[in-house]
Amino acid sequence: MGRTTPPNLERALSRVKAYVLRYPNGVEESDLYKVDAYTVLSKKERKQLVEIIESTNALKVKRTGKPGKEKIWFQHMKFVDSVEVELDEVVRSWSKAAPTEHQCMSCGISKPLSEFPDNYGKPLETCRKCLNRLREETMISKQLNQSHSSDPLAGFSPEQLMKISEMASTRAKEVKESLTARDAITKQLEPIRREVLQAYQKVTKAFDSMVDGMSDLDKAMAKLREFKAEV
Repeated sequence: MGRTTPPNLERALSRVKAYVLRYPNGVEESDLYKVDAYTVLSKKERKQLVEIIESTNALKVKRTGKPGKEKIWFQHMKFVDSVEVELDEVVRSWSKAAPTEHQCMSCGISKPLSEFPDNYGKPLETCRKCLNRLREETMISKQLNQSHSSDPLAGFSPEQLMKISEMASTRAKEVKESLTARDAITKQLEPIRREVLQAYQKVTKAFDSMVDGMSDLDKAMAKLREFKAEV
């Protein structure tokens, strides 16, 4: 039975394969840090992903150097049958002048290089907007996975806790200002509200008196119609 990719690594595997496909000569492992779904993985998850790629032949994996300090090189299986290019030529192909625009692998839109974070002299494959969205989704996912904890803030870094605190403080200030403004408006409307209620009461009394008067008039008219003169 073939090895099944864990659900938390499926997206990263798909993005890595798509990224490597764009480079016929292959890429080094360090270049995978330009792939957002790979960057957010832990060190243990990255190692697990590489093992899965190698064991399932999802990509051609070539290791150079001594164990522990080796460099890993990935090439898409589509280009394995072509003539292998020397590593120094691959490095030279990577050092070519970068284009003025770059296509985001997340949203698929070509954008100026200025909209992509720099990663050791090379732009990430994901624009800042999509990267921020992915980080937020990752944070929410971790939050849900740790929802069983008795501490509701478990899993957040100090920086994230500071940001949450700032957001809560800003929100509390906005609510306080809103309540203050509402109280001021309520005080201004109170005299008008009383006048409206007084006028309403007068109209109600007048209407009741009119109804009573109409009833008395009907009774008087009925008596008038029934009146017969006695001679």
